[in-house]
Amino acid sequence: MNAAKAISLIEGMQEINMDLEKKVIKITYNNENITRYEIEKIIDEAITGRKAETF
Repeated sequence: MNAAKAISLIEGMQEINMDLEKKVIKITYNNENITRYEIEKIIDEAITGRKAETF
């Protein structure tokens, strides 16, 4: 659930779909200032317990 909380704080986030059994997170966002790589990094940091950067 840390990943969902971290994702929800991203500006422009529109939709979050999480499948815990398949370990899949699908998101829809509208923000040209953040890349897919940066979002993946935020999710990884939330899952591993590291402090996520603010974007």
